[in-house]
Order: sequence, then C-alpha cells, then structure tokens
Amino acid sequence: LLFDRRIIEQEYDDLLVMGDFNGVLNTALDKSKSEGKSKNTKGGELPRYFLKMKEDLNLVDIWRNMHGNEHDYTFLSNRHMTWTRIDMIWGNKSIANKITDCKILPRINSMHPWRRHWSREI
Repeated sequence: LLFDRRIIEQEYDDLLVMGDFNGVLNTALDKSKSEGKSKNTKGGELPRYFLKMKEDLNLVDIWRNMHGNEHDYTFLSNRHMTWTRIDMIWGNKSIANKITDCKILPRINSMHPWRRHWSREI
C-alpha cells in the first residue's frame, strides 16, 4: 500500500493517524445492533490492508486503549439504523502512552454526530 510505504519511509518519534475510517476494527465493540435485524458480524469492518498497516506500524487505537470494552459511537447510519465508531485516532505506543484523555463528545459542527477530544501530557 502506497500510503503505508510513505509513512514507513519517514523518520518520526510520534505518529498519529486519525480520521473518518468508514469502517470499524471490531464489529462487536464498535457497531450497534440494528433495530429488529440480526447483526451482520462482518459488515462494516475495515479492509485487511488497514489492519496490516496498523500492525506493521505498531499503532494502537487510542480511544479503545483508554476505554477497554466500553461502547460509544461516532456515526449514525439512518439507512442501516446502526451506530458505529468509524472516527478513530491511531498512534504509536510512544505517543499513546502520553495521551491522558480521549473522549467522544456530542457533535457541534460535523457531518458525524460526535467528535473526538484528546489531550496529552507535555
């Protein structure tokens, strides 16, 4: 993957990859059940190459790292009647250990119903 290769070729101490991933890491934790429908356990998962990049770069999901098995979501699909946590911040362990707080807050001005807040020790 070109994106993965460009990151690997760079020198960095701390690395954050963040944004709207349009998929989830774990459907059991990051996707709600549809009202009146059985849950599709594979639907909405990130592509394998994203998971490989996360593994190759030793990235952790910052919010999940701090919140364990907690359920919280960043996007409501009216079409599928499901909530998902598709907006994520991944960081290498060096920076992940410096982040002291990471929350999903109510939307103010966003196409997604929630936005993230994070802070780190300096």
